[in-house]
Amino acid sequence: MVFFLSARDHKYMLNHLLRLAREVGVSQDLRGWNWWKEPLKPYYSERISMFSVCGKFCPTSRDVYLQYVERKAPSMTWEFVLGASAHNLLEHIFTELRAQRQPTFREWWASELEHKGRNLRRILNPSFSLFGSLS
Repeated sequence: MVFFLSARDHKYMLNHLLRLAREVGVSQDLRGWNWWKEPLKPYYSERISMFSVCGKFCPTSRDVYLQYVERKAPSMTWEFVLGASAHNLLEHIFTELRAQRQPTFREWWASELEHKGRNLRRILNPSFSLFGSLS
């Protein structure tokens, strides 16, 4: 996902943070693609997504433990499906625009139903007519 800075944040970044970064400097060990060696190399072979670390569906992060250590699939809640669908919609829009094609809701929705059909139908409220008419 891409986040765009507000005019105020952009000005702060250019006038303060960029100047500060140039004054302090960056260690040569941290420059370029040094992610495979120390100090940037991950300590563990397991890769945890940023979503799992920052999502905080569970205040104790037990959901992350169950997913990555116990290898149990997360439960599909309304919030989880809604967040994943919103992320996929934005990804679809940006991908289509980069390819200079007109993004359509129907293409995206057909893709969502193909990948998450049973979970979407089970979680979404059937009285929401927009979703029912496109399935």
